[in-house]
Amino acid sequence: MNSKAPQPYVTWQFRRSTPREYFWGHYYTDKSAAHKDYRRRIAERRREPER
Repeated sequence: MNSKAPQPYVTWQFRRSTPREYFWGHYYTDKSAAHKDYRRRIAERRREPER
């Protein structure tokens, strides 16, 4: 977290085939909103088939 940033909280996505490459950042001003997005992204990822 960067407390001086306008939107200090972020969630990132990555591919299992390239786990060190993060992309599609979602930025938030509110920690609880970021955590909700984090949980949503996990749920979406679990529904996706393995590639």
